[in-house]
Amino acid sequence: MESRVLILAPHGRDAQVIATVLQGASIRSMVCPDAPCLLAELENSAATAIVTEEVLGRGLDQALRQYLVQQPAWSDFPFVVLTTRRASRRSAQAAASLQALGNVVLLERPVHPETLVSAVQSALRARARQYASRRHLADIEAAKQTVEQLNAALETRIAERTSDLAGANDLLMRETAEKERIQNKVVQSQKLEAIGRLTGGIAHDFNNLLHAVSLNLQLITRLGTDARTTDFARRAKESVDRGARLTAQLLSFARAQSLLPRMQDVNALVSN
Repeated sequence: MESRVLILAPHGRDAQVIATVLQGASIRSMVCPDAPCLLAELENSAATAIVTEEVLGRGLDQALRQYLVQQPAWSDFPFVVLTTRRASRRSAQAAASLQALGNVVLLERPVHPETLVSAVQSALRARARQYASRRHLADIEAAKQTVEQLNAALETRIAERTSDLAGANDLLMRETAEKERIQNKVVQSQKLEAIGRLTGGIAHDFNNLLHAVSLNLQLITRLGTDARTTDFARRAKESVDRGARLTAQLLSFARAQSLLPRMQDVNALVSN
């Protein structure tokens, strides 16, 4: 369909003669009786069209004019117009019709068959180049769509990868924060342990001193005969007892033990 030649020559035997000449050159052709038929066949696809000037003298069909205006960017449909030898200029309507056709080759009648075939073959080659441009544009559009699809897929993969990396980063941050918390807890525990050992040592030594003072005060209280001295010893013993309770609290802190009394099974302790 894309390589055929359309013929619009409604007067006389022009159409049949042109078709016979083209057939002799192995060129496919189709005779159209009027402009609407030509337009319908153009929409079905063709390579070029041969039109006689008499058709254009009445003005170009509006539908055909609209078809030519709305051609795609790759298309510039070629026409071969067979003109009549004349002494005067063409009418304004005929000139406007020729201009509206756009890509036109004018052949003055009578036309030699070889000249007609040569002009048609040139138009066919020009149309073939247009079809090649159409295929090239289609390939470009297909490649563009492929690139767009690949870009979309790449953007999707990048978004997914970014999301995965963000999730991994959040997990790493949480793990790092948890590790720092544990490390701080360990350091704090080590500090408390060191303070506890120091406090325990001091409290133990201080408790020994208080024990010695307490024994001497008890001895003074027991052997003393002076009431005033005995009262001083009693008050000193109370202070020593308060110091002993304080050292007990320090020892409890150092040993991480409670000072509250607890029930113990003596028999179980003995058996152990």
